[in-house]
Amino acid sequence: MTPRPLLLGGLLVALVVAAVAAETPPAEGPVTKLAPFRVKDEAINSFGFDLKIYHDKQTKKVLRIFFGEIKSGSSAAALDIEPGDEIAKINGRPVTDFPAAIGVDSDLGKLFLARAPGDTLDLEIIRHRRETVTVKALPVTRFGC
Repeated sequence: MTPRPLLLGGLLVALVVAAVAAETPPAEGPVTKLAPFRVKDEAINSFGFDLKIYHDKQTKKVLRIFFGEIKSGSSAAALDIEPGDEIAKINGRPVTDFPAAIGVDSDLGKLFLARAPGDTLDLEIIRHRRETVTVKALPVTRFGC
């Protein structure tokens, strides 16, 4: 089994996908051909970003949460949050305290999904980006720096 991220309703969730044997025979019986139809692709995450959520299979708790795509014009974009940045805490609660279930009635779902415009979340984030900086040495003094 390999963890694979999956975009689900605007929320990117890491799922463990089991390989299906290629030898599985097709179902017996008549085949019904359906007319083409369109699935409405509408994000349900209220904050303008996707999330990649990784969890422990045994404890079913969240291990880490990373930002995926950030919608331009969102408050996350205005705060210079980038894909790959990590959420450490949500409203002061470590992400590792959350059950990994995702749904409107789950702990994470109540925080991120179907929220009213203007609702807020306090996120403690770890920025994962490479920067080049220049530091300048100070003059040596008798007592050190």
